[in-house]
Amino acid sequence: MVDSCRATLNQFISDIYIYTDHRKGAESGNSPGFGISLMAESTTGALMSAECASNPSDSGNPVTPEDVGKNAATMLLQEIFKGGCIDSTHQGLALTFMALSKMDVSKVMLGSLTQYSINLLRHLRDVFNVVYKIDIKHTSSEDERTGSEEKFILSCLGTGFTNLSKTSI
Repeated sequence: MVDSCRATLNQFISDIYIYTDHRKGAESGNSPGFGISLMAESTTGALMSAECASNPSDSGNPVTPEDVGKNAATMLLQEIFKGGCIDSTHQGLALTFMALSKMDVSKVMLGSLTQYSINLLRHLRDVFNVVYKIDIKHTSSEDERTGSEEKFILSCLGTGFTNLSKTSI
């Protein structure tokens, strides 16, 4: 699994470090499957992640460890290509924190919005009355290193939500 990840990623960059930590038997909770999580850090400190797991053994569609590794590496490369400051798995978390932040403007740059994030924006509007301003940033197609040509800059005014149950000194 690790070798197939490394082989896929080495086509693009040679400075790769993969740390493995595997468990067997009772240490793994007697898990019948396997999986991998990959993380990449940009030169600006943005973290992108991707993970992939095997199918359950009774599903009838067995997946080899090599396929899982290659799929995870491909997913990570897609996240890097989309760009932005947050990977698509964690877009909703950032958008929720922005809505609940202090009453000030928050901004974030994301790659393509997932369907989950779009639905979450609707829910945040309905529940907290927070409306996001969405600007599309077009990048030059001449520079292939920029990845996706469209990035989304979302900004909103936080609600100033505070925990009323919090004890004060």
